[in-house]
Amino acid sequence: MSIVAVTTRDADEQASALPGWSQTYAQVTPGRFAGRLELALAGTGSVFREAINVAHIERLVIPEATVALALVRSPAGLHVDGRHLPGGVLMVTPAGTAHEITSGPGHELMAISIDAAALPEGERPDPRHGHRPVADTGLAARAAAIVEAMLAHAHAGPLPASAGATLADVVIAAITTWEPARPEPPASLERLALVRAYVHENLEEPLSVGDLARVAGVSTRALEAAFARHLGVGPKAYLQSLRLAATRRALKQGATGGGPTTVTDVAYRYGFWHLSRFAEHYRTMYGESPHQTLRGVRPH
Repeated sequence: MSIVAVTTRDADEQASALPGWSQTYAQVTPGRFAGRLELALAGTGSVFREAINVAHIERLVIPEATVALALVRSPAGLHVDGRHLPGGVLMVTPAGTAHEITSGPGHELMAISIDAAALPEGERPDPRHGHRPVADTGLAARAAAIVEAMLAHAHAGPLPASAGATLADVVIAAITTWEPARPEPPASLERLALVRAYVHENLEEPLSVGDLARVAGVSTRALEAAFARHLGVGPKAYLQSLRLAATRRALKQGATGGGPTTVTDVAYRYGFWHLSRFAEHYRTMYGESPHQTLRGVRPH
């Protein structure tokens, strides 16, 4: 295999497009989902480019043996664990770390991944440090050019053995120039982490913005300000997007015989007790009704 190029029409398809990675997506802005992933293998590493048309929330876990170097290509940047990264910035993510990304429409990301064992032992980033930005525009431009060149070459045939060594050199350069120390997170970011964890652990509960404010120990206005500052999305939209995405996954499982058999069962499980309003929100977000998803009918 020289390259994998996948065009996706669904958040779950996008999540499964990158082999070996653990990802889930929740669509935030309404409309038909359109994504694309190009992946090329390069010895002990790989390069890929991802594009998604709608605003979304992504939760991902970096594979245990993989160090990744991501290049933000979205003009407005994105938020990683509540920290904003502007377009054109590189980010190092250590092996085995978990992250939450929120990105607006027109999302584009390039990445280099390398087997941690291919890096000198002293150059392997410590997972306890989490992700780190790399403030080196020259290195960012070099990384983008390498990813572009390798993807273009892979469309014609396998990448040569030298490609893996080149990727390792770029990752090592990023690790040696990343921010040596991260500032302590503001209290608002720490509270937001508590809220995000609470939401994901309680998706089947009928949570409200007031409930989330109580978890954070702040007023609803302060919570809304923290969400806007650190995630670029409001708490109501964040909560509803994750719950709708959970219902969609459950309905799709039901369509294949692996889950509940009625829309009502799924809606009630995730706290949607006003069925007509739930159906309206669902159709607006995904361009199809809950019953169409459950039946496996995909509108043209």
